[in-house]
Amino acid sequence: MLTESERQDAETLLRTLSDPTQRDQFLSNLRGLLRAVPSAPTGGEEASVRSDWLSQATQSLASLSTGVLSVIGEMEQIPEQLNYVAETLTDPFTLQRLAWTVVTVLGVLAGALLAEWITIRLLAAPRRAVEARQSRSWLVRALLLVVRTILDVLPIAAFALVAFGILGFAEVGFVVRLAVVSVLHANVMARLINAAGRAMLAPRTPALRLVALDDEGATYVYLWWRRFTTVAVYGYFLVRTGWILGLSQSAFVFFSDLLGLLIAGMAIVFVLQVRVPVARVLRGTREEPTNFRRLRRHLADFWHLLAIAYVAAIYAVWVLEIPGGFAYLARASLLSILVVVAARLVYLGLGRVLGTIFKLSVETRVQFPLLEARANRYLPFLRRVGQILLALLVGLVLVEIWGGQPFEWLGSLRGQAVLGRLVSISIVMLAGLVVWELGSVFAERLANRRPASTRLKTLLPFLQNALRIVLLTLVGLIILSEIGVNIAPLLAGAGVLGLAVGFGAQTLVKDVITGVFILMEDTISVGDV
Repeated sequence: MLTESERQDAETLLRTLSDPTQRDQFLSNLRGLLRAVPSAPTGGEEASVRSDWLSQATQSLASLSTGVLSVIGEMEQIPEQLNYVAETLTDPFTLQRLAWTVVTVLGVLAGALLAEWITIRLLAAPRRAVEARQSRSWLVRALLLVVRTILDVLPIAAFALVAFGILGFAEVGFVVRLAVVSVLHANVMARLINAAGRAMLAPRTPALRLVALDDEGATYVYLWWRRFTTVAVYGYFLVRTGWILGLSQSAFVFFSDLLGLLIAGMAIVFVLQVRVPVARVLRGTREEPTNFRRLRRHLADFWHLLAIAYVAAIYAVWVLEIPGGFAYLARASLLSILVVVAARLVYLGLGRVLGTIFKLSVETRVQFPLLEARANRYLPFLRRVGQILLALLVGLVLVEIWGGQPFEWLGSLRGQAVLGRLVSISIVMLAGLVVWELGSVFAERLANRRPASTRLKTLLPFLQNALRIVLLTLVGLIILSEIGVNIAPLLAGAGVLGLAVGFGAQTLVKDVITGVFILMEDTISVGDV
């Protein structure tokens, strides 16, 4: 059973939830209270952040559904509102006030447009003079663009000053004044943004253009610039004015999200329309390095998918009101760009360092004529290995930036075990390669002695093949052991095979060993028999 105070609280809550205005205010206060209360520090900070994101997303979806219901309620009241307007217009006094309001608004717009037209006429000659100037200097063109932009802004300023000046003395109602002010603000802001777009793109003045676009490309981009500006600015002021004039908070949020969805859709359409020319630019030229050109070619194939995903992420962060979402996207994007640029610089520096290390002096080439060919054989391999390692590192860093936490896994016991095995395998392969190269250099040095020894020329290939077989066997067994393969059966099988071969080829082995000792002791030289 409820007490009397609990019953009164329940009735108050029921009345609040039944009234749309009080319900919206209650939800707004509750959201503000939730944002104001700091989250308690816990050991699972990452889990807490994800829980906050999920909670905020759930609240945003609930607000969206509330907004849809509120819009439906507003639409149900449209016939009633239209009937009220029709009844009001039957009053002669109301019609007289409406006519006076229309005349006043038209007078404000006429005076503002007249002031703008006069300013444009006065500045036409200076504007043509600035646009006629041509210069190859980037700084001079930038200064000319600044001057031309000022000449573009002055008529807009004249329009705004006259419009707001006349409106300040006009006798109109609050609602009409608010509507006119909103339209004027939207118009002035949209035209200023378009003036900034003309300054950056210069669609009709290629002599002043600073960006690397042709006339068609600059005009096309500026066209979309104006579309985005018109939809965003006028849409925002329209929704904002509706909210000031009595639109409920839920409906305001719904129409704002709908406006954002429209802008996001326009952005996706723009990305798809410029996909081919942007991909052509990303593919680059044939003069670039092969690996970098291959990377650019792959990026050109799916760059539009990344752009669409980025647009969708921005819209999702905005609609769901994810705490710190925009800051996270901006930080991750900036860090990703910095990492890619740094990786490009490191790759170029690595190529130069390897080229310097493997560059042999004249004396070394004379003393070891085969060393340069062997070094040139390993140079592409080392560059490829360096490129793969750099790409893996960049990939891990990018995944870490976007929240994947690969380094945390590498720091775990399993990650350290895998990393330790990879390092061990790399060290074993490097040691085998070093031993092989030392043996090859030693054999080459012996073979280049003067006068040339016939027995050395006979023994060296045999010893090199034996060293190669031993190294490949040892390195292969160690690598198999590191990746978890039990090599005990292999060793046992090799031992049994060795015994079988030994018993079956005693005479052959004896002849080989006898021949080696004969050559080493120079008892009989090659060619004596």
